[in-house]
Amino acid sequence: GRQRCSLLSTPFEYAIQGILGILAFASLWIKYRFEKPRRTNREFIFDTMKQVVSGVVIHFVNIFLAKELVDVGGGDKIAADECDVYFVNYLLDIFVGMLLVYLLIVPYDYSARRFNLPSRECGDYGSEKSYLPCSIQLVGFTLAMIIIKTVLSLIEVIYVTKINWFGHRMFSFLDSNPKLKLVLIMIIAPFLFNIMFFWIVDSMIKNKHHAKEKNSTSSEVLVDESQRLDC
Repeated sequence: GRQRCSLLSTPFEYAIQGILGILAFASLWIKYRFEKPRRTNREFIFDTMKQVVSGVVIHFVNIFLAKELVDVGGGDKIAADECDVYFVNYLLDIFVGMLLVYLLIVPYDYSARRFNLPSRECGDYGSEKSYLPCSIQLVGFTLAMIIIKTVLSLIEVIYVTKINWFGHRMFSFLDSNPKLKLVLIMIIAPFLFNIMFFWIVDSMIKNKHHAKEKNSTSSEVLVDESQRLDC
């Protein structure tokens, strides 16, 4: 039979997964280096931990789904392979998932402020010696992403045949070169989309009120210094 693009069968495919992860989270570090006002190292590490843990969980759920949906959707009949199905699932996560993350974070932040929750607002981790807010937010954010993925998975199962057909239509020109298809689907395209997804979600989960306080503090310092110079 023809060669098919698979996600986790050979050392080459495992290496591709590692490169994807490194590139994705390196983009967050670049964003952090250029942001103003910049978060503390502690805030950045805790914010990134939420995306790393939830991202790894969702990534492997997508791989599992891709393998299962190819079989359920009649992969051989439609000629779709794991890579085709994975990419369609991935697009759903990026665009629909991002909207659902926003719809969950906004009411959570409001509730944290309104009722003074021990988990605090997203990105607010309390004092240097306090790890409870980070732990609660990490577990909560990961569970929220799993709930979102569960909703999207139900959609994917319902429309499995269409997903297989659409995925194959996009990448059928690479069927004869499964390794090139794997690199395109797992590195090149996701690298661009991951930057967008991780940067937008990072902006959602970091503490915006803390950033405003830093801005106002730095403005007060500048005003104070200018007043001294005028004297």
